[in-house]
Amino acid sequence: MPLSRITIDSQSVTVAAAGTAIAPARQLSENTHTLIAYNADAGEVWFNWTGGAGGALTKSESVIVPAGGSVTLAPGPRTERSGGSDLESGLSVDASNNGAVLYLTFLSGPTV
Repeated sequence: MPLSRITIDSQSVTVAAAGTAIAPARQLSENTHTLIAYNADAGEVWFNWTGGAGGALTKSESVIVPAGGSVTLAPGPRTERSGGSDLESGLSVDASNNGAVLYLTFLSGPTV
């Protein structure tokens, strides 16, 4: 993804059917340094960067956000990510409940 000109970019991702991953409308930008994921749902939500939208995501290979919990990750700007990083595959979200919602916030800024 190109550089983001938006410092704080928030979106919600709704998993219509548990076991069927969905990709957020917007992915990490090249200068996204922090990702915050909040799960307001009663069940678990999990995500990873394997580009698995459409199929079920494996929980053991994903970041799990417990019910009512949040997770903050610092992937760093693209210039600091390892080559061939899974982060380039595209974020996908799955859940244990139909209709679960994960709120994502990407924090982006200038890169050095």
